[in-house]
Amino acid sequence: MSNGREYIIGSTFEGIIQCVKSYGTFIDIGEDVGLLHISEISHVRVTFMEALFAFGEKVKVSFYKLKVQVIVIMIIFTHEV
Repeated sequence: MSNGREYIIGSTFEGIIQCVKSYGTFIDIGEDVGLLHISEISHVRVTFMEALFAFGEKVKVSFYKLKVQVIVIMIIFTHEV
């Protein structure tokens, strides 16, 4: 994506939460912003994203998919930093 960064499935990034929505959270991973979808957070049902994440919080995420059609960087939750 930006500045020629290469995304390899399984690579981890430390990021900062930029925006929390009902369907997921957008995380600044340095050169780009990734979407952590609500379905990728836990094996149990998550109903309120705002209860789990806050703006500015540091988290560790892993890259798992790139949706080129709409340029969405899909990431999964690894653990808090």
